[in-house]
Amino acid sequence: MGREIVGMAEEEKMARKKWANAILYAAAVGILLLPLGALGTRFGAWDFGVGFIFLGVGTLITAISLIGAIVGFLVAIKNSYPLERNATVLALIATSLVLSVVGVQVGSVASVPPIHNISTDIVDPPQFRELIGQRAQSGANPLFYDSEVLGPQQQLAYPWIKTKTLNGTIRVRAKEAAQIVERMGMDLASMDPVGGVIEATDTTFWFGFKDDVVIRLRSTEVSKVQVDIRSVSRVGQSDLGVNARRITEILAEFKN
Repeated sequence: MGREIVGMAEEEKMARKKWANAILYAAAVGILLLPLGALGTRFGAWDFGVGFIFLGVGTLITAISLIGAIVGFLVAIKNSYPLERNATVLALIATSLVLSVVGVQVGSVASVPPIHNISTDIVDPPQFRELIGQRAQSGANPLFYDSEVLGPQQQLAYPWIKTKTLNGTIRVRAKEAAQIVERMGMDLASMDPVGGVIEATDTTFWFGFKDDVVIRLRSTEVSKVQVDIRSVSRVGQSDLGVNARRITEILAEFKN
């Protein structure tokens, strides 16, 4: 009889461990799907559509795991199950942190306009030359900048994105612009120190999305150079404000 009671107790203990471990493992799977989808897209294992499916499924599993972790933690506390409590606490912390990051990203989508073509000059935006062919081959977003549609949205969301006037010559500032984009980790596509046009491509870490940048330099007065920058995403509708931040950073890098 005593052995049967001990055996039943062990079975109950194992059962408790199983549901606690299931919550922990589910949380791990959901969390791992998020970077897996992004990195798989970056390294060409699948396109960004599949990568977004990974994100959606991973987020759903993580959210369900969070709910399970909360319920499991309460059960473990109520019944004084220390091992199960520890497992559910770990799952609770991990899923909460990950979902908070996802929530910030979702909030970014809602806080910026659904545009991906940003220019300091919305009337006469800088034009690409070298990168036009690459964009065409990759089936990228069109480069046409509709001032009537994009201009008002951009000015409302990013009023600080404006043309900048600096001292110096086009040749000197062109060299500086090339150094800036390379220092920021972009791939320099072309530099025309005479015409004052610099083109570069920036690749995001997670999904490997490519955004193209063109910097245009023009002489306005004696020893004055007008700097205009345009940053355009190759894919997607909304850029989460990335292009505006990139332009802001480039402008800030120029020495006065």
